Amino acid sequence: MGTNYTALFRQIEILRAIPDKPDRSISAETIQTVLEGKGFSVQIRTLQRDLKALTKQFGLNCDKSTNKYKWSFKDKSPINFETMDTPTALTWVLARDQLSGLLPKIATEQLSEYFETAQNYIDGLTQNSLVDWTKRVTALPNGKYLVPAKIDDGMWWNLSLALLEGYALDVVYHKRGEQEPKSYLIHPYGMIIRHSVSYLVGSVNDYQGVAHFAFHRFLKATKSTQVYRPLPNFNIQDHIAAGEFGVKVSDQLSGDVQLRATIKKELAQTLQETPLSLNQELMLTDNSEIYDLIVSVPNDQQTFMWILSHGSQINVIEPIEWREKIHDHAKAILSASI
Repeated sequence: MGTNYTALFRQIEILRAIPDKPDRSISAETIQTVLEGKGFSVQIRTLQRDLKALTKQFGLNCDKSTNKYKWSFKDKSPINFETMDTPTALTWVLARDQLSGLLPKIATEQLSEYFETAQNYIDGLTQNSLVDWTKRVTALPNGKYLVPAKIDDGMWWNLSLALLEGYALDVVYHKRGEQEPKSYLIHPYGMIIRHSVSYLVGSVNDYQGVAHFAFHRFLKATKSTQVYRPLPNFNIQDHIAAGEFGVKVSDQLSGDVQLRATIKKELAQTLQETPLSLNQELMLTDNSEIYDLIVSVPNDQQTFMWILSHGSQINVIEPIEWREKIHDHAKAILSASI
């Protein structure tokens, strides 16, 4: 059975056989025995050539202190190839392209070893049809992503560690819209990674309410001697679901609001395929080019900006507060000087 396998699959099994730590290193003869147990018949010289090639691709560790060389992955190898397969490596390569625009630079740098090793793995699979997958498949964001804000490496770790270990922080923070930075005591409860900006979620000083702080606006963050004030029932998913993260469009409205609007056929086709919500109602009017839309949506800036982005494709009827804001927005554009 083994004679029907290609060199590609033999090398995958070699990688799986190699231990992930130097103190567990094994010789080529032992690897040969493992391969035979999986149906591969391979000469020792062929196996040694494979090991030499794989060392170049994956930076394997070779112990030459004895007559029989022994092989392993280097200590703290980023990927466990004992359970590695081609689809896993492909997933890492595709994830790299998507995460690079969402995570802070420091976070993607910490994952760089994973990405690099997976890419080397894929590059070495010349006989596998999956190697061209990244040339044929990609993902595009539904909207414009901005270049991620710059975050100091040390600041990222200070904030993350405080959240992980649960202690208060003495910080200097430059709040948006204010001329001078100020000092605060922050009790961190969570973290939100959102496109180009990351946020620390926590309470400030003696206030019980939860606020959001952009990572890139911290100028200083050190462990405080003040006692940490925990929030035992806090859950970041519940926090977001409650609409606490989005900026409210109208203070008069709370929670979700019912959006009623008329929309043109082109936008209606989009919403038929990708609804705004599971409770969305979309009905054709007497005019075959116009649809009535009724749907519950969050009372947040993100939803409001989505509406504005579609311009004349959508005419908001309710909430009346949103309709008025849209009209004010349009008037401001028309009256703006060039």
